[in-house]
Amino acid sequence: MKTLYLHIGFHKTGSSSIQQSLLHLDQHDWKYISLNPKTGNDSGIIQSIFKKNPWNLRHHLRRGLTRAASMQMASNLRQQYRQQINESQASNLLISAESFCSLNHDEIKQAKKFFQGFGRRLVVVAYIRPVDAYLQSAFQQNLKASPNPVANYSDLPSSLKKTLPDYPRRIQDYISIFGRNNVRLFAFDPASFPAKDSRSEEHTSELQSPCNLVCRLLLEKK
Repeated sequence: MKTLYLHIGFHKTGSSSIQQSLLHLDQHDWKYISLNPKTGNDSGIIQSIFKKNPWNLRHHLRRGLTRAASMQMASNLRQQYRQQINESQASNLLISAESFCSLNHDEIKQAKKFFQGFGRRLVVVAYIRPVDAYLQSAFQQNLKASPNPVANYSDLPSSLKKTLPDYPRRIQDYISIFGRNNVRLFAFDPASFPAKDSRSEEHTSELQSPCNLVCRLLLEKK
């Protein structure tokens, strides 16, 4: 049966590199569906379509979009997905957006209702990162990006610590809506990724994760 895979993240698991690499996916009978041909990241698009009040989204407010304009945008984006998915003859399609994991229970239901309309089996896939590794990654990002970086790992702002992924709740939402057999969870374990090159550990791990994701899905189908 033809399948549509929804890659939902999670955060801090190399999703940006996965999306950039999937834009150039050259694998028999696989196609990456994205409405953002520059980055392959459909997070803002998924939010615009499925969030209950998209006009309150930050990127809508920045553009000064009215409620009517936001609803029209959602309709247009849905139509673009319909066109790409309906035109594809590939047996396996992939859509990737970390914002899937920001949807609440009812919004996930709406996403399922939309994507199941294409007559394909829906499978949710996600990478899970250990909490300690997640915090270490957040600490490194803070050092690089913050104008006032914290000096010690233990001094991360409480607001940042509150962003820790609530894996049990989020995963249970997807399991209850899509079914346990249609949710695939992979450990984000850089050591298990294909051979590394001479670049840094972190950068190499992110570059290899897309291959790891597709390879795992291919092995499961055999």
